[in-house]
Amino acid sequence: MSNLRSLLLLACLSLFAPSVHALECAPATCGTVEAHLMPGASAGDKIEAAIAALPSNGGYVDATGFPNPQNLSGFTIPPGVTVKLGPVFHTLPCGSPITVNQGGRLIGSGTNSPGATYIKLFNNCNHNVIELISTAGETDWWHSGELAWIRVDGNKANNTAGNGVAVYQIGEISQIHNMMIVNAAEAGLYSKGGTSGVQSIDNVHVGNNGEAGVRFDEFRSAIYLKSVGGDANPITFHILGARTGGGTIYIAAPKSEAISSINASTIVFEGGSASVNLTLAGGNFLAEHLGTIQKTITILPATPSPYIQIIGTYLGNIGAIVDDQVNGVMVVPDDLGPVCVSSNICKIMDFKYYDGQWQTFPDVGPHPNLSGTFSMDDVRIVE
Repeated sequence: MSNLRSLLLLACLSLFAPSVHALECAPATCGTVEAHLMPGASAGDKIEAAIAALPSNGGYVDATGFPNPQNLSGFTIPPGVTVKLGPVFHTLPCGSPITVNQGGRLIGSGTNSPGATYIKLFNNCNHNVIELISTAGETDWWHSGELAWIRVDGNKANNTAGNGVAVYQIGEISQIHNMMIVNAAEAGLYSKGGTSGVQSIDNVHVGNNGEAGVRFDEFRSAIYLKSVGGDANPITFHILGARTGGGTIYIAAPKSEAISSINASTIVFEGGSASVNLTLAGGNFLAEHLGTIQKTITILPATPSPYIQIIGTYLGNIGAIVDDQVNGVMVVPDDLGPVCVSSNICKIMDFKYYDGQWQTFPDVGPHPNLSGTFSMDDVRIVE
């Protein structure tokens, strides 16, 4: 009898209880919106509407509910907002890129195929696919932002300009990681201006881009890259116009294979008003184009001499380790003795170059291969 009374009581209460949906809070309170349920002509329009429905202190936009494929018109992610994209093929129409402001986050569902979050620029747009930029413009810092787990395609076959991802003044606590950036008319990853030194770019593949895999424009301060590189770029890392005291670029476990133009170079230093310290640690550079031996590092005329250090990097099919066109110096594998196991294959354990002079330390024994002499005022010798 008591069980029957309990059941009757529960039934009566259910008549007056609010529905499950009524208990859900509005987006302006909860801070979470499902984008595919919002009004709009394209996925980008719906995402913009979802962002507008969030509270003023930001929130989360779930954009994983769209069917495949989608048109993704450009939208802007303001500070404090995270947008999550699903494993869908998105075409970005001409007009404007996808913009992520400081403190914003754009996260995909993966770069693998099938299952990738894929964003491809449409024909004849000639602009960037994704821009990471402060609300104050490209001269201010992009702090506390994140871009991850997306495959970006710049469609260079049908565009003459535009980068895959462009970041301006990458700042503190910012991350670009687990990205695949291919087929951009200009650079796969383009970074302009200062770098705060408290950020990271890691696990980024840049392939088959028109001008460079990664390009640093007006570089200064310090940046750390880990497991960044790719295949079939004319230049893998292009360091252009360093300024205001220069700075340090540290690349751990880089990769470059099959650079796409004859007489090209994996790394190019060009112009600027300040010197850059470059360290390569580990990784491999196989710089071959259709059987033509290429260069690892080229220093173009009118460039302040960089300080270069290579630690434990495998160099294969290399015609020159350094082509210094400022000092008229070419460091070739035959000059490096036992560091190189053949005329074009080197396993560099410790190599340093500065202002026309170089030094190599093999991994065992004394240091017999000393070509040129360094001033201790110029470089730091690590033994």
